[in-house]
Amino acid sequence: MFVTVAALVAAACGGATPSPEVEVPRVEAPPTSGLVWVRDAAGTDRTWWVNLDGSPLSSLPIDGPLWADGQALWQPTFERAEAPVYEEEPGPGEPSEPASQIPLVRVVLRELVTDARVVAIEAPELGPVHDARHEVRLEGSVGPYLFFVERLYVDSWGAHGAEDARSIVWDLTASASVEIPTDRELSTWELEARRRVSEVPEIDEDAGLSLVALHPRWADGRLAVDLRVAAEACYACGDGEWSDYTRSVLIPLPTPPERLARPVPGWARAAAERSGATLMGFTLVDEPGPARILDSLSR
Repeated sequence: MFVTVAALVAAACGGATPSPEVEVPRVEAPPTSGLVWVRDAAGTDRTWWVNLDGSPLSSLPIDGPLWADGQALWQPTFERAEAPVYEEEPGPGEPSEPASQIPLVRVVLRELVTDARVVAIEAPELGPVHDARHEVRLEGSVGPYLFFVERLYVDSWGAHGAEDARSIVWDLTASASVEIPTDRELSTWELEARRRVSEVPEIDEDAGLSLVALHPRWADGRLAVDLRVAAEACYACGDGEWSDYTRSVLIPLPTPPERLARPVPGWARAAAERSGATLMGFTLVDEPGPARILDSLSR
């Protein structure tokens, strides 16, 4: 928005000779607070609302992760869904009573200013199964990007069950999952992945490779990102680190991907150090709506 200097002068001088109009930008107030998400040794997540000098704005942290994104304030919830499991495989067209119900996970992001809800990860739809296990882990955040790993084990009366893993990066601003790397970065990483995998004797030379996940972590005052590469393997040769039928290699990237590159501000580092927990992510609070909600949560 702009105000006109000429209009202000005229109003002040009672209709004096108009001066040339000069548009002066109306500068918004700078952000005055931030959110710092930390995780303790027991795996408990908390968020500190702090001034930009790192001092807390409340005496106690808020339970769970919170992220500000413009006029929005987001909080994740892990909802329970259910799926039936059966003792015996149902035949075609034969109704069967399930033996029990197993828990599944649905990840919902709640926007606390408008009370909106967005499903980030839906619970999987399973056919008839003898057993299944489903979990979703939130590994960290970088700005508006949330990093999840989802794992699903299914036993469908075969010789053995099978587990599949996948990485999901959720963009709070776009309210959608996104791909982080550029084409140029992917090309560079694929060459390095092939070189690193060739050094692992348990992986065949001609094994198919997939770049399956990015694992961010805030350490030593900076962002570090590990790239996970999964190589095809037989079931017995898998290492259990990612999906079945794979062996995986973790490659520390020399620099973070372009979309993630950002420094750790002093206020976030100070808040994490004061808490004694691990820094998991941070965002600026630069709109009054989220600040009002934070004030109510902190009372």
